[in-house]
Amino acid sequence: MRKKTLAIVLTVCFIMTALMVGSSLAQEKTPIEIYKPGFKFPTEPITINFWENLIGHQGWPDLLKKWETEYSKIHPNVKIVHRQVPISAYREVYLPAFEAGRGPDIIGWHLGEAITLADAVVSPPDWVVKLIEEEYTEAAKTQMKWVDGKYYGWENSEMDAGQMLWINTSFLEEVGLPPDVYPKTLPELLAFAVKLSKLDDKGNVTRQGYALRCAGPAGGLGDKWSQFEACFRDDTYGEYFTPDFKDVDIDSPGSIEAMQLYQDMVFRWKVSNPSFPWPNETMKLGLGAMTNSESYLGQYLKNEAPQWKFRAVPLVNGAPPYGKYEVGVNRWISHNLVTKDSKYPDIAWDINMFLNNDAHDLELSKTAGGFPRRKANENSEYAKTIPWGWVFEEMYARHSRVQGWTDPYGIYEEAMVIIGDVISKVVNDSKADVAAEMHKAQEKFRKSIKRAKVK
Repeated sequence: MRKKTLAIVLTVCFIMTALMVGSSLAQEKTPIEIYKPGFKFPTEPITINFWENLIGHQGWPDLLKKWETEYSKIHPNVKIVHRQVPISAYREVYLPAFEAGRGPDIIGWHLGEAITLADAVVSPPDWVVKLIEEEYTEAAKTQMKWVDGKYYGWENSEMDAGQMLWINTSFLEEVGLPPDVYPKTLPELLAFAVKLSKLDDKGNVTRQGYALRCAGPAGGLGDKWSQFEACFRDDTYGEYFTPDFKDVDIDSPGSIEAMQLYQDMVFRWKVSNPSFPWPNETMKLGLGAMTNSESYLGQYLKNEAPQWKFRAVPLVNGAPPYGKYEVGVNRWISHNLVTKDSKYPDIAWDINMFLNNDAHDLELSKTAGGFPRRKANENSEYAKTIPWGWVFEEMYARHSRVQGWTDPYGIYEEAMVIIGDVISKVVNDSKADVAAEMHKAQEKFRKSIKRAKVK
């Protein structure tokens, strides 16, 4: 009898708890219900398609699925269909879809490409603009705007200073350098790299003083090289382009000097070895002392290489005899965007902004190793403990690099691949003529512009 009574009590408690949870979920409001008073949420079945290509980023796919499930519990009539597109093939998937008018409702994409290549995305309605203005940090709002001054979505990976200089401080101590010192100019960086490198008795590099990005997708090579190029040429008006954007100037003296530097780091100073794995793996294995990368590298190394001590510092600036320009913050430009093909734009925007509410923003920041985007989290305990927080502030105090934001032809990604091919050539062949290779790249760029104009 007692067992039966207890079973009844437990059943009642379970039912009451379930009702309370269900009631709580039913009462929770999503962004549109807060920022668009009077909006009547539709009751018919709705399917929202969401495509994204950051499947390689730490924890991102799992977080998205979790948050999408949360949204569907609040609004059970909304089904979110999530498609992960490999970053190596996203153009081949994205562009034909929009040409046919069959794009998804929400997409994770390089903002410049989404606008210039496919005219695929829409700027947000007034209620989303109000939400952004009230709830996002100034740094985040800077990243959320296109060159036309409009917001288009939220930056969907690590929010940081773009790339930073990562140093294995264990090796600094090994060569007699204090762990708190770091290079501030390109000449100082080279001096550090020479001291930190190790060679065998045949003169082969066994530990890289600086791990150059020489392996992996060609576009990634070009992206990492651009940080060095910025020391040699003014990057405030648009990377790769002339100031009027009518031509490219990749064979300009500054760009050639930057590429020559890469070749010299391998063959002249012997501080890098292109046969080594790409920098993430190199740093993890203790085969590299320094490299440039985004904030995710810190989280990766914390998880994968706890035996080493690392720190991030600002990117170095140019200084004679190696350049003369300050290197500004390099804004990450992959966003969660709502497309022109969406049949339910209000719901798409609601889901998009729900994915980056206060709680999710903090969770994503902790997982990816980035800085929070929302004001509610910028002074959180997590934000205060980010070891490179001061780098974030210093880099943002410099100018903001235009990079691919102003890309009137939609060829920025193609440009990085062309540069990546040049890098592969010059770092693996000591006799490769850097100037000649850059002239060839210039002509390839011009052909890309002609094709883009025809389209």
